[in-house]
Amino acid sequence: MTPAVVIIGAGQLQVPAVVEAKKLSLYTIVTDRSSTAPAVELADEFAKVDVNDIPGHIELVQRLNKEYSVKGIFCEGIDCEMVAAAVAEEFKLPGISIEQALACKNKARMREVLGDTHWQWGQWREVSSCTCEVYCVCSGSFPVIVKPADNCGSRGVSRVNNASELANAIKLAIANSTTDTCIIEKFIFGTEQTVEIIFDTKGQPYPLNICDRYFIKHPTWQVEKGHTNPSMLHESVKDQLYK
Repeated sequence: MTPAVVIIGAGQLQVPAVVEAKKLSLYTIVTDRSSTAPAVELADEFAKVDVNDIPGHIELVQRLNKEYSVKGIFCEGIDCEMVAAAVAEEFKLPGISIEQALACKNKARMREVLGDTHWQWGQWREVSSCTCEVYCVCSGSFPVIVKPADNCGSRGVSRVNNASELANAIKLAIANSTTDTCIIEKFIFGTEQTVEIIFDTKGQPYPLNICDRYFIKHPTWQVEKGHTNPSMLHESVKDQLYK
């Protein structure tokens, strides 16, 4: 049977994945809600499935396996790690566990997991409403960042400069979260980088790339404007970031 791969998402960022999969002689299936997404015409097959729909992707792979041999499900440039992990587990495909995917997707879970390691997080709290306790946590610590527990792309993220802005920021963040909770954490001043590393099946890490990220300057909301790729940092600093 022809080997195949399911690529979650058909946007511009998934175009390179389709191109590389074809170089490996894989039959490529992309999933998306939009039939006019950029990667649709490049792929061998398009399936109209929401990128966050776990049952829909499981049903799709069940159907595909009747005609092809699905070797993997893949996501990049899109925060759908839970879908990829669930499908991989269902069909015994290569991938991370659902628990690992959750720790990547849910910001509170991520902080809990990394809190048990050498990572030093600033003060943070997962909350479901704006209570007196929340004000006490933030007291004297402004500015803080308020963000949805499990969204991406800066949706619902606010920089809060004083207590009067806190309630509206929490309401906005929760409205953009599927958990009905949000994260409040101390605002950290400085530059921000994206550090990309790939791990092989034995857990060996291989450094790939570092980008400098920059944001639209606004007093209350934080939206990423773009990247400088590769990073302008000195190689010695990059080595520290990889480590």
